[in-house]
Amino acid sequence: MGSDPVTFTFEEAVAKGWVRGALFTWRNDPTIPPWRGEYVVHFGPDIRLEPFQGFWLYSQVDGNILFFAPAFRGAWQVRNAPVDKSVDLPALGWLLRVVAQSAAGRDGTTWVGVSADAQGGLDNHDLPKVPMPPQSLQVSAILRTGRSETPLSIDLRAPRKRLVWTLEILNPVGGRSAIAI
Repeated sequence: MGSDPVTFTFEEAVAKGWVRGALFTWRNDPTIPPWRGEYVVHFGPDIRLEPFQGFWLYSQVDGNILFFAPAFRGAWQVRNAPVDKSVDLPALGWLLRVVAQSAAGRDGTTWVGVSADAQGGLDNHDLPKVPMPPQSLQVSAILRTGRSETPLSIDLRAPRKRLVWTLEILNPVGGRSAIAI
């Protein structure tokens, strides 16, 4: 607030609840109809973005998000994150990736799981559904609150003896859809 700019690291912004800890990048793949690509989710702050690569980050506040180029010394890159980072979040409990596929494409942007510090309902661990290209297949975890439904890309819940998720598949071209976990 005020006229002086304030800078926070990615980890600090996540801890304050200003942004979510997942970033979606677009990966081109000519074998995936109809848009020849799909989103790939990355967890954590050490993500390498390629020049002109599209991405989506959920933010709760207005402001500028700055991505600094990695520093180079001679031929060695000081900060080097792998492009396809594996999901390894043991502090969260567990995660399952839900992938749907049909003639309208593939959607692998939905994750369900358990976290010891998750709350009931929508909290800072949950992430609204990433915007998909028009006429694309979509799979979402559905959070019901009263008479409303919120489609989620990430739905983490507190541990309980029995947990049930409602998944919704939107297939604009019709026909058969397959889901894999």
